[in-house]
Amino acid sequence: MKQLIITTLLILLFTNSIFAKELTVAFGINKPPYMIDEISGIGLESEIVKEALKEYKINILQMNYKRLNEVLKSVDDIDAVAGATINDFYPFFKSNKYIEFQNFAITHKEANLTIDSFEDLKAKRVAAWQNAHKVLGDEFYKLFNPQSAKEHSPNYKEMLIQSEWLKLFFDKELDVVLSDKNIFHWYKNYFLQNTDIDKFVFHDLLHKATPYYVMFRDEKLKDEFNKNLQQMIIDGRYECIKNKYLSPTFQTKYKISNILAKFLSKNIYHENRDDLKKDVEEFSKVFKIKNIIITDELTKSTFFQLHEVNITDKEHLQSITNIVYSPLKSEVPKKIASIQLFFHDDFEKIDIENIFNLSNFSFLDNSSFNKLRNILKSENVIQEGVYFSKEELLYLQNKKTIKMCVISNLYPFEDFRDGEHRGIVSDIYEFIKQKLPLNIELVQTNFDNLHDKLKNKECDILSFSKTKANPFEEFMNSTLPIFQHSFVLVTTNEKFFHEKINLNGKKVVVSIPFMTQEIKKYYPEVEIITETDRKKAIEMVRAGDVYGLITTHALSNYDIQYYGFGKLSVTGILFDGLKIDHSILVQKDEQILLTILNKIIYTIPKAEIENIKDKYFLIEYKKEFDYELFWKIIAIFLMIVSILIFIFYREKINNTK
Repeated sequence: MKQLIITTLLILLFTNSIFAKELTVAFGINKPPYMIDEISGIGLESEIVKEALKEYKINILQMNYKRLNEVLKSVDDIDAVAGATINDFYPFFKSNKYIEFQNFAITHKEANLTIDSFEDLKAKRVAAWQNAHKVLGDEFYKLFNPQSAKEHSPNYKEMLIQSEWLKLFFDKELDVVLSDKNIFHWYKNYFLQNTDIDKFVFHDLLHKATPYYVMFRDEKLKDEFNKNLQQMIIDGRYECIKNKYLSPTFQTKYKISNILAKFLSKNIYHENRDDLKKDVEEFSKVFKIKNIIITDELTKSTFFQLHEVNITDKEHLQSITNIVYSPLKSEVPKKIASIQLFFHDDFEKIDIENIFNLSNFSFLDNSSFNKLRNILKSENVIQEGVYFSKEELLYLQNKKTIKMCVISNLYPFEDFRDGEHRGIVSDIYEFIKQKLPLNIELVQTNFDNLHDKLKNKECDILSFSKTKANPFEEFMNSTLPIFQHSFVLVTTNEKFFHEKINLNGKKVVVSIPFMTQEIKKYYPEVEIITETDRKKAIEMVRAGDVYGLITTHALSNYDIQYYGFGKLSVTGILFDGLKIDHSILVQKDEQILLTILNKIIYTIPKAEIENIKDKYFLIEYKKEFDYELFWKIIAIFLMIVSILIFIFYREKINNTK
């Protein structure tokens, strides 16, 4: 019997959760942090309403202010409208105040404008939100209702999208804007990240906050909302939600949620949980995220959770939730999931200035990094150019010189002869040195002594190496990738070209020792001989001692023309055409230098790198004179001449007869 009662109660609870009554509530748009945008339904207002009515399933509709003022009267399916003022929507049922706005007339401090009353606005270029004349009191209405404004204040305008007229103000095309202080802060941080708030003057012309209400179609629902809202105020939930959205770090946290929602959408859509977990773990370290929960939009079940731990109600209220849209392009964005972020308590101490620094994301491969860079640009959190922090500037001031290991005999990548650094890498460093206020001292190395020089910190950086699984990762970090190269097989000419060659069971030579690991990953049964003298490696191929030479595309061009012209050619593209990223390596205890170099690398145009590479690929290298080939050509020429003479002589004899 006891078991039957428990089962019945569970069924009732489950049934109630499935068939919870649905409510449709209308909200405004684009007034962050109150309503973040026009489609997600996320904001301080909606979260307060949903928490007060959490026994219901709330469907959120968002619309502009003009429509918001009419929809409850015109659409029967709307149960409530959030954002009503005291005079709106009679004879429906008005809730208690659930939110209030602190509206100010805001000017540029340098303009030194005197704004003591609404009268002082009449001759100014002024903008406010749609229907502001209905909200800001009787005096304002008399001066700036549409008819009065047309006659006496032609430069006054009310605009639908707040970001647009605030942008006009920041560009100094407006003298005054009327805005809530929190909304203004949000867009100031978006458009003018490096501008202090004290560059603006907030003129308090109302001397009081503007209250907003929820207007209900049903009186009982209004009463339920008021009762629950009051309980939220008493138990602290209301303050918790309000503090979250009005916190100085909320905008940064929300941007992080936006970035992750966009970046992770592909793996979520294709249900690639392994790749998703790997990315989430790395991003969590950068952004100080304690836990992440991704919920499937269709089933409302947990699709992914970083850590399987119990989460308190307070932690849920403090978390940041965002929408994940399908990565497939469509006219109407399709929701596929929600992402909920739980930040560490010490997030408030994070260095906001550098949190989106591209050097933080060196764990990404080149394709993923470019994807993230585009997302960061769309979020307006990175800028072109190089900007050093105070800590970085102090480092540069004290460091003055860095030592760079340069590998000899890798031309056209790089070489060091007669005190001169030359090649592709040298040209790239000329670009870097334009933005790096440090002297670079070159340290000549080779493959035999390179490991010891780096381990003993005789060099701060290595000019270039593989980005992933770099051979010195025990004590060196990789910067962002600078360039890519494919790897090829060089053989004698009689061998045919293979797009997908299988080297298992064959003997090959490599002139770069650090390529062995990558080769073995793809061809575990290949026999590898290392010969760092590139000329000797080519001679081994020509003599038939090995099947071929594995090298980079750039080195193969040079080696074939310089050492094997006429006898060798590229007969295979290795690793399924995979291009390997190359970076600068930096000593692990030089984290600030790593950040500085990453900032500079980010600004190098891709076209600049390609132009440098092309310049060296197209060079006609000086070649050894091949006497063997010369005498073969002479012999063939003499044979052809002899045949022609014989034919000519025979024809002459026949004509004589």
